Amino acid sequence: MSRRHRRALVFSALNALLCALASNGAYAQQDNKAHSHEKGKVIVREGHVDRGARDSLMLLKDRRVRDELKLSPEQGIKLEEILLSARVDAMRVADRHERYEKTLDLGRAAERVLSHEQRIRLKEIGLHVQGLAAMTSPEVVKALDITDDQLEKLRAIRSRYHEQVKSVPNDGTLAPVERQRRLLDLRDQFLNEGVAVLTTPQREQFEKMRGKKFEIVQPPANGDSRRTRPSLSF
Repeated sequence: MSRRHRRALVFSALNALLCALASNGAYAQQDNKAHSHEKGKVIVREGHVDRGARDSLMLLKDRRVRDELKLSPEQGIKLEEILLSARVDAMRVADRHERYEKTLDLGRAAERVLSHEQRIRLKEIGLHVQGLAAMTSPEVVKALDITDDQLEKLRAIRSRYHEQVKSVPNDGTLAPVERQRRLLDLRDQFLNEGVAVLTTPQREQFEKMRGKKFEIVQPPANGDSRRTRPSLSF
């Protein structure tokens, strides 16, 4: 069976299942449960950002990320199959814990499709996309040896950041491209505030962990906001 034929069969079967599930109304809500990680006496709240395999799966849903990883045709087909399975599970599995475990399994499967170098780049992209949130993740806290005092300051900056994000109109009064630019300006502003909390060696290590800059937004063609691609949401 040719690669194109196999791909067509996969899409046909899974899309038929998606239609059947949609007609039954079996949609599951996204789990945005907050997770806590303790370091000393400080609790690091991660909000709806989940690390590891689930994080990888979320990133790989975006075409820009897959393009950045320079996937081979075989890798592209395997990842498309995994992503379609994730969409099916999102509608079919009602239990939140079961859905979370299935998402982790699919995320691990997606990571196995990638080469060692691609997995490293995916982690770097994740740190860029997460912005300020990345600085309080357990992995970064451990790698940078961030102190409890620094964590408290970073959490306070994150709290102010979220308040500012809420103040950006989302009622249609702003063109999509303008709203997106405002949100990205806020992301950069508060990320810089967070970086200022770090020592010079910590800042250097953080930039090393993030690797080459990853552009989250593709500018609109000829000023047409309808063609602006949305930023990844974490």
